[in-house]
Amino acid sequence: MPLTINTASYNTKTGMYVTETTGDYNAVTNPGGFGAPNPTRANVTSIIFVITQPDGSVVTMDVPSTFVTGPSYAYDVVNTASGEEATLMDGVYSVLTTYTASVGGPYTTTEYILRDYDLRCAMGALALKDMKGTEYQQLKLAYDRMAQAFACEDYTLTQELMDDANALLDDCNGTYFNCGCGC
Repeated sequence: MPLTINTASYNTKTGMYVTETTGDYNAVTNPGGFGAPNPTRANVTSIIFVITQPDGSVVTMDVPSTFVTGPSYAYDVVNTASGEEATLMDGVYSVLTTYTASVGGPYTTTEYILRDYDLRCAMGALALKDMKGTEYQQLKLAYDRMAQAFACEDYTLTQELMDDANALLDDCNGTYFNCGCGC
């Protein structure tokens, strides 16, 4: 089986990471992994991320080869040394990853990232102020629907539901991004 690139993601308050999860070749458990008969990690000559952000803007990044050879296999697409970086905002990101190798390829995969840090923060602040009130309940329901849409891989609906959840916070004048929602 040819090399099958796999990535995953996670995000923090100040960063958003794409991780390399392809693994090593095993004829039974991972026939699409790195190593004979597939290209090795050392065969990777270039890695490019094309990131479509929630606002539709696109960022292209040349990623160092340590992404596939380093101990953590993680790359922060927000805090990069290359100068190209994604903008930290809530929403659905699409990351098209292309590996070029000295043999075979190119190899590509697409990872979708849901960044919901600010929305969760606003929800937490609202819960502390209005736990039994309808504002929190409405926001929690909207958030749960959004999370379910993402789990079902409906990324367009996920973004629409996130926009709906944020609309519930309109009277907060945008301050919920700092966890200070005044609802």
